[in-house]
Amino acid sequence: MKVVIVGASAAGLSCLDALQRFSLARTVTLISEEPYPPYCRCLLTHRLAGDVTPEQMTLWEPSREGPELSLLLGRRVLSLEVRSREALLDDGRRIPYDRLLLATGAEPIKPGYCDEGKNIFTLRYLADLAKIESALGPKALVIGGGLVGIKAALALKERGVAVEMLISSSYPLSQVLDRETGETIGRGYSGYSGGYSGDIIPFIIDIPP
Repeated sequence: MKVVIVGASAAGLSCLDALQRFSLARTVTLISEEPYPPYCRCLLTHRLAGDVTPEQMTLWEPSREGPELSLLLGRRVLSLEVRSREALLDDGRRIPYDRLLLATGAEPIKPGYCDEGKNIFTLRYLADLAKIESALGPKALVIGGGLVGIKAALALKERGVAVEMLISSSYPLSQVLDRETGETIGRGYSGYSGGYSGDIIPFIIDIPP
């Protein structure tokens, strides 16, 4: 059985491990549009803080490739030919499969004012991290009070950047915590970061570097 896995993060790698552990596939092709070996995205904010090295973020080494496993990095699946069971890549190749797993994950929500040319970034990939680091200045504004936002704000604080946060809900981590716990974290975080706000600016067009 030929298996194609599109996406080389947690879900895709978990599937790969299961296939290899139980010898469920004759060949496996793992496809990722990023040009890097699979890495832990949860550590992106730790990398931003300088707490981990790129090697410590790596989840899977290309040396694991062999006759039964191929890793295609920096390649994007443009379309699927369902009848012939083929994945069409951006370089023109067609990868046949008997079973296909789409494990591409999510993309960050990008408001209309999100413009990398004005130093407004999201943080999802290593490429995003590189752009943020190249634009670092003495001040930063983090929009969003979820786990990624708070971890990014703390990482920037460790880098000596003055950070403020804008949160649309009345307390941080509102999607995972009750109000009492979230407000407790908000009070502590305000003292640490020097800027917690329960109100969000409706739109931001120009954010200085």
